[in-house]
Amino acid sequence: MSERFEPKPLNLAALIEQGPPVLEHVEPPYLPEKASIWAAGATESGKSMWALAMACGLTRRGLYVVYISQENPLAVEHSRLARLRPDPRFLIFFHYAGFDLTQPDHVDALAEAAVDLDDLLAGPTRNASLVVIDTHSACWSGDENANEAIAAYDRDSVRPLIEHTGASVLTLDHTGHQQAFVSRKGASAVRGASSKGQKADVVLAFRSTGLHEFEIEHAKNRFGTKEPVRAFRVEDGEEGDTLALVPVETSHDRSVQEVAEAIVELVRGTERPVGTTEIRDAMKGKAGRGS
Repeated sequence: MSERFEPKPLNLAALIEQGPPVLEHVEPPYLPEKASIWAAGATESGKSMWALAMACGLTRRGLYVVYISQENPLAVEHSRLARLRPDPRFLIFFHYAGFDLTQPDHVDALAEAAVDLDDLLAGPTRNASLVVIDTHSACWSGDENANEAIAAYDRDSVRPLIEHTGASVLTLDHTGHQQAFVSRKGASAVRGASSKGQKADVVLAFRSTGLHEFEIEHAKNRFGTKEPVRAFRVEDGEEGDTLALVPVETSHDRSVQEVAEAIVELVRGTERPVGTTEIRDAMKGKAGRGS
């Protein structure tokens, strides 16, 4: 016989008097504590590299991370891990372990892997601070085009993990194909059902902007202000044995700079007054070449 369902209401008097809990971050600004975070982007848009870099950085701070990799070959993960240099004592890494988070016992197994861990460095917690699902379609066999199924993933997989472990859950996903007469941006940019973005607390949209460079759009943030678009470059260390994510100018910043330089060049190149039409044509030409 199943256990009796006994939901417990909030103590509203205490909540109103004490106020809401202070928002903390596992890693600011994109990874708030105890949150469902959805990161979407096309292939080679930087989302897996970014997620693994965040995970490795947390382990060096003595925070536990559970990472399920069922998308990239082991050789790829080995190359990245060897150069991102996590503290292996704090990284629980599953590679093609057969997780299917439609299965309750698989969710339970993941939750068990994220709690009561050996605190080898006397870190701040014995539970994982972050659980990474790489990727959603590789770790969940449900119908990603059905809003009901996505709601079930959030209700039956993600939220129990957060509740049981106290960790944030980062789900990586692929961007959907562009459809005629349909503009899909921000929280609706992920492939499949629109409720993916609706159910998540935070949505991050990744876009490749060049060789080893990508941008992150803070498309949704239930907890407050969204960050402006930021850009990063994946750089090798001097000896080629390390990797780092280095902040760089966004593609928009570069376009603005190029347009400004074109206007300055136009004005300096003539002694006569420059009309607005010439300036506008110079701006259009530079913007067109940069697009």
